[in-house]
Amino acid sequence: MRPPGFNQRGFTIIELVVVFSIIAVLSVIGIAAFVNYSHVQTVESSAADLSSYFVVAKSRAISQVKPTSQIPQCDSNAILNGYRIILCQTSSSDVLCSNANTYVLAVRCSNVDYKIQAGTLPKNVSYSPSPTSSSFFFPVISSGVAGSGILYLSGYGFTKTITIDPVGGIQVQ
Repeated sequence: MRPPGFNQRGFTIIELVVVFSIIAVLSVIGIAAFVNYSHVQTVESSAADLSSYFVVAKSRAISQVKPTSQIPQCDSNAILNGYRIILCQTSSSDVLCSNANTYVLAVRCSNVDYKIQAGTLPKNVSYSPSPTSSSFFFPVISSGVAGSGILYLSGYGFTKTITIDPVGGIQVQ
């Protein structure tokens, strides 16, 4: 028997189980949404990084900038032909490609290509299906591109499309 004036306060075990069950369900839904968001952002950031390489190649070709500090072979005597983006795949035979699922920004001086910088696609992101072109060349004389085409980046069930049109326009969808 309880003493007079003593009120029992607290939660029953059933109330606690219901509350913890609701918290567990909401946590699982939140974690799944976060993982999905993370995967989408990985593919989107990969497409943005790769498209920035295209923009750099195009702008350097238009401005006719020689990277003499990075590439001493492109000194004042060398002729700047343009800039090239190379998509390195498992079957790539280009000498500037060292690994699969990478991409290279190269400068062409006196008809010889020199690597300026390279990027790597994140794990589980790849060129899929094979791009219509594995090399895109932006010459200094014209404002177009040799090797225009469509590039697909796929990963985690998501796909981003990068389109390079013949006049050098770059679109990410």
